[in-house]
Amino acid sequence: MASTVTSQRVLDLIGFQNQFVPLGIQECQDYLFLLASGGRGSGKTLGGAFRMISYICKHPNSYGIITAPIYDNFVANTFPPIQKAFDLAGFQEGRDWDYIKNEKRLMFYPTNAVAFVRTTEEPQKLAGPDLSWFWMDEARESPREAFAKLIGCLRRDGFPRQAWITSTPAGRVHWFFEFWWPEEFYLENPDVTRQDTIRIGTFVSFQGKTKENPFNGNLDGLLQTVYGTDSPMYRQEAEGELVHLEDMVFDNWDRSKHMVAPDLWPGKPKLILAGVDFGFDAPTAFLIGGVDDDKRVYLLDEFYKRKLSNTEIGDAAVSAYKKHNIRFFICDSASPEKIRAINDALRLAHIGTSRCLAIPAHKKVGSLDDLTTGIGLCYSIMSNNKDGHQQLYVDPRLINFRREIENWTREKPKYGYPTKATEKPRVSPDHLADSFRYLMNFLARRGYIGIIKPQRATYTQIKIGDRTV
Repeated sequence: MASTVTSQRVLDLIGFQNQFVPLGIQECQDYLFLLASGGRGSGKTLGGAFRMISYICKHPNSYGIITAPIYDNFVANTFPPIQKAFDLAGFQEGRDWDYIKNEKRLMFYPTNAVAFVRTTEEPQKLAGPDLSWFWMDEARESPREAFAKLIGCLRRDGFPRQAWITSTPAGRVHWFFEFWWPEEFYLENPDVTRQDTIRIGTFVSFQGKTKENPFNGNLDGLLQTVYGTDSPMYRQEAEGELVHLEDMVFDNWDRSKHMVAPDLWPGKPKLILAGVDFGFDAPTAFLIGGVDDDKRVYLLDEFYKRKLSNTEIGDAAVSAYKKHNIRFFICDSASPEKIRAINDALRLAHIGTSRCLAIPAHKKVGSLDDLTTGIGLCYSIMSNNKDGHQQLYVDPRLINFRREIENWTREKPKYGYPTKATEKPRVSPDHLADSFRYLMNFLARRGYIGIIKPQRATYTQIKIGDRTV
């Protein structure tokens, strides 16, 4: 459909808005779904309003819906940027557009376009209208059903059916992740029943960053003050990343602190080991690490590959030994035949048991309340400092290890059971995380690392009626 109205001013777009707002070749693309997952103050809602204006200028008589989690959100957070966007585009309220409050309807007179304002509190009420487009603002607080109902409303003929979402990120278990990154979502959430549906349309995502908006003062600096420079919360609230935040096992992990280039490490490992977690459909994972004389731990390398035969696992172990001079492979004890395969491969390579040996791991998972074994020990190593230096250093090239550690969360209580928090990690990609646990258990049991209780937050119990909280 040809354009009939254009913005009366040139818009100054920032950051992700430069790709998110202009329709360009997307103008007539049917079933186009855009996600602007932006940090606070990144201009995501203003970008959503700009895109709405761009659409309704080009498509006369179009019908759309704007949603917010509740109406107060729309009034306080969504409507002011809409007013600003119309003003910046040169359209005057009362002359070119109006918001009819009692009908919750926005009118754009130059093209006779209509946008209804709705909330997502009762998703079933969203079904009904024939829409050309919809825009969900701050949709992380809206349910999956609301998005599904609105998709079913994109049935107005003669228009490119499009939708865009503007929101602060909501983590890697949210429906955003399911729709825009389905393969990663189902890999990381194996407990979720896969939706065997035909995927219609094009899903495109944009990442808005707080620091890319020059008009919000030093908001990025303030967020760093509150959350740190590279914590998961900072990367969500300021960088616009989709990360796991709820019930993280290693909430003390800090990418900027722990991932350090080897030339900046305070020492070098003297004893080098490999933790090994076996798989087939799941990857076989080697995590290669070592310890120095000051009991600092260094993670040097990783190996991560699926569908390996026992022979291929043995060959990988020989290659790892030749590269790093590994003393022990600390292996998942559930697969003794694979441990034998590594030892056989080492002997055939004339390495033998005198220089390197594959042995079963001590696999106790433990808990954060027990800092002598398992995940509690790993947590302690991440938290500890010795002589002004931290105790754990990770080569930045270990991207799979980083991904697993940052996305490892505790298992949620089952429905109908007491809501007591559990220390048990949920089933997720944890192959290198398990290998890390095997390494730390071995080093602690052999006396290569000490156990130092890290500082953790404490809480005071108070009485509210007959409950203690």
